[in-house]
Amino acid sequence: MLRSIRCFVNITVLCFSLFYGKVYGQDECIRADIEFNKKEYRTALYFIKKCVVDHPDSARLIDMRGICYVHLNQLDSAEHDFTNALRLDSTYHEAYFNLGLLYSDIHQYEKSNLYFSHYLELGQGNRSEAYSMAMNYFSLRKDSLALPFVHQAYQADSSNVNVIYVLMMESMKAGNHLQALQFANQLLGYNGDDEDAMEVQIQSYIELEKYPTAVQKAREAINKLPHVVDFYLLKYRAELLNNMAPGVVRYDSSGRILFTRLKSNNLDYIDQLISQKDYSSEPSSPKGNSPSTEPLGLDDYFFQYYSQVNTNDYAPYGLQDEEAFDLMKQKKFDMVISHLLEKTSTGQIDIQAYYLLANAYFAKGDYEMFDNFYKKYFSFVQAIQATGTGNGFDTAMIVVSPKDEYIVLGYNNFTMKSQSLQRHGRHFYDILTCSDKEGKEIKLFFNIDNPIRTLDKSFKGKSRRKKKSNKD
Repeated sequence: MLRSIRCFVNITVLCFSLFYGKVYGQDECIRADIEFNKKEYRTALYFIKKCVVDHPDSARLIDMRGICYVHLNQLDSAEHDFTNALRLDSTYHEAYFNLGLLYSDIHQYEKSNLYFSHYLELGQGNRSEAYSMAMNYFSLRKDSLALPFVHQAYQADSSNVNVIYVLMMESMKAGNHLQALQFANQLLGYNGDDEDAMEVQIQSYIELEKYPTAVQKAREAINKLPHVVDFYLLKYRAELLNNMAPGVVRYDSSGRILFTRLKSNNLDYIDQLISQKDYSSEPSSPKGNSPSTEPLGLDDYFFQYYSQVNTNDYAPYGLQDEEAFDLMKQKKFDMVISHLLEKTSTGQIDIQAYYLLANAYFAKGDYEMFDNFYKKYFSFVQAIQATGTGNGFDTAMIVVSPKDEYIVLGYNNFTMKSQSLQRHGRHFYDILTCSDKEGKEIKLFFNIDNPIRTLDKSFKGKSRRKKKSNKD
């Protein structure tokens, strides 16, 4: 607000000495002009007050005094002077403008827009006021009232980057991805390193199902700003969607990606698909420590994840790697990497290890290896989440290990409060009560049929061995 008032005043002050020097013939007014141009507002205020004594009905002087009060952070006095200026001259448009800025600065947006509206009615409005009114309405959460003024500001000046940014974000919010893309491209024309514009550009290409272009733009963004994690996530999402056959996934009402048939109430179908192809030994597997050279879709990652249940090494109730977490806390990143590379070299899928390795490499500035492991972490989490919303028994997410439930919670910034095991029909579920980052309590359902089956087999095996031992 102070910057806006200052700009306006500098224009007004150019004629101050000529006008007041001739009309009032007072040295005080000329001196006030000089001090004001020097931005010595306290001194300028002293001389303006002397002028006001002789000319108490001058709306211009009263308004100018109010501006000094604004710069001296005496906002109550400024409000009083701007209001008095309008009492003296109801057509004095500068006072309407200054009151609009003042009320906006103290978050009285309704009042601010009232005075901006009067300013516009007097035919003095331009893009600045229209944009300010829009921002006020956004602050009041009255987006529908804000948007016409944003468009008005854009029509007045289509090169205003602040206005373009608002239109870009509002287009994205409204689901108008083509328009959002146009505004993003316009912003990038002014600043090719605009992080938000690059993100919206990539996201728009994904929503418009132009996945190869989205991947290309994401890679370009990563080359420019390799430390921005969101660009990697967008690249992974575009790659996963690009590498899937049509009909494998669908979008729910919130825009979330869900598998069409790979669901927790359809495990027999999943087992049948797994048995038809040995995903555990697939050459394009994302296992191991080298980047995958073949494109994988989201369904490929799910099958890789789920196929662990058919391996001899399947141990769903393994413990969390406390050593790796302790090393991370101590910022001993080289030791984290050495420890976990050895652990993952067997080809066994370990989402938690991928996450820790990605973070360790990121901390060291090795973005290529970060990309390798973060892609695995992201893709496996997305594959789990695509099996269901987790809102109930019929939409439970499928996990092959209970520890992966906590990975999903961490990915979504959820905090767990309690956990319960429940059987529903012929299936078993972990029900986690947690809170989201806003503190809202939610329940997440996870299908754990495979871990329970393995546990049951283990108990039966031990029981048989015990009986045999007793007979002997």
